[in-house]
Amino acid sequence: MLNLTQKRHGQTTILRCSGRIVFPEADCLRTAVLQLPRTRKLVLDLADVITIDAAGLGILVSLYHWAKKARTELRLMNVGSTVQSLLEMTRINTLLELCSVQEMLELLYCSSDETEGSLRLNRHSTPGSSCSETGQDADIGG
Repeated sequence: MLNLTQKRHGQTTILRCSGRIVFPEADCLRTAVLQLPRTRKLVLDLADVITIDAAGLGILVSLYHWAKKARTELRLMNVGSTVQSLLEMTRINTLLELCSVQEMLELLYCSSDETEGSLRLNRHSTPGSSCSETGQDADIGG
């Protein structure tokens, strides 16, 4: 199961991913990103990602190309050692920009004077489809 939680801080959107970014759920990540409101900076927080497969890596590359076309700054944050090793072995780390804690604080600080909002998306695969939404809570104002 792949869970996605979105938080918006001004022009920066943080999409926290938890679970597994694997086939067939990996495409849910791409779909969720494409459905986000326009943002200048998108940070994928991978702190709670336990595994990623070739489909997940492909989605990350796809999001990299989308971000270039959309003129959105895409960064990965809290990349675990397993995912970091996969990014290095496949050399995808040369495409994607990793975000340190200091850089993340700077991004949030620069965006702090604008309104905040959050939206929780829970997505999981079901036998009949590759992705379905199980719940959605909007919490505007922070």
